Amino acid sequence: MTDCKFEEKQYEWHLNDQLAEKGQVYPSGQHLEYDLGIDSAVFSQNPKFWAMWDRRRAQRWKTGLHLRPELWDTAERILTNNMFPKFKCNIFIQCKRPESISSPYGKEYSYWKQPYLRYEIEDHQQITLQNLEEKISSYAIVVYACLSFWKREDFWRLIENGQIVENSNFVQPRRLRGHRRYTFIQSGKDGYACSEPRKIEGLDILKEIHRMLDQPDQFENNVQFLNNLAKDIKMVIEELDETTRKGFFAIRESMGYSDHELGRSVTTIFAFNLFANTTWGIAFENPQPPSHPIQEVDGRIKGLFDSL
Repeated sequence: MTDCKFEEKQYEWHLNDQLAEKGQVYPSGQHLEYDLGIDSAVFSQNPKFWAMWDRRRAQRWKTGLHLRPELWDTAERILTNNMFPKFKCNIFIQCKRPESISSPYGKEYSYWKQPYLRYEIEDHQQITLQNLEEKISSYAIVVYACLSFWKREDFWRLIENGQIVENSNFVQPRRLRGHRRYTFIQSGKDGYACSEPRKIEGLDILKEIHRMLDQPDQFENNVQFLNNLAKDIKMVIEELDETTRKGFFAIRESMGYSDHELGRSVTTIFAFNLFANTTWGIAFENPQPPSHPIQEVDGRIKGLFDSL
């Protein structure tokens, strides 16, 4: 067994960046968090919360601004403005680092009869993601993602060539129910889930994104889209065991819970991503997709929170 030579966060960042370019997706991270006001919404005076992310600052909280209800009202007006892109589909991704197995003594070698890649499936995370997928599948894509290469030089080559998405293996959590490990081969779309081996059909994520973009609108506006997602996330959390639920609510409450419905929704979504270690993106409707969708979206909503 050979460990992956690049970090999960490195892969996550470049995967989201290329999905933005190829899939008409507004990615998670600084763009989405800033423009929806998430960074400002995270206003906690609880040092334990900040210690989770930066232990050097465990004894003090970060400087921030609590968004007043009237500022969330402004955000609502902009999000529902006809000039703002219409949200169509959520994308939740749990990124994985592959292990490379080349020995014939590998546990799954008999299925592939060639070198293969694999990653472990964590029980609590799997339960959360498969429940989320079941709840929001009509307006969301929930997937595990893993690059089909493990060497650092291959990783940087794929970044340079813009081929991270095409060389990633995507699989939906519902297909991995009851399994502890997932295996696949380089550039392979499908895989085997184990312990009891079962062939699993992978997902063409770009094709699935565009399929969902072509679907009729389910929500009247973007605010309803976000509020509905937050409600579904809360339902998913309520179905988890008590200990797991407490972990989520501790994160959310530590962030500072808004009195405004949109503020509560955004905080809930952001807390879920911290809790489940997922990234969140939004595929948006745009009749004439720009060559750089992020730049166009940023241009339309520039100044949304400048006054803050």
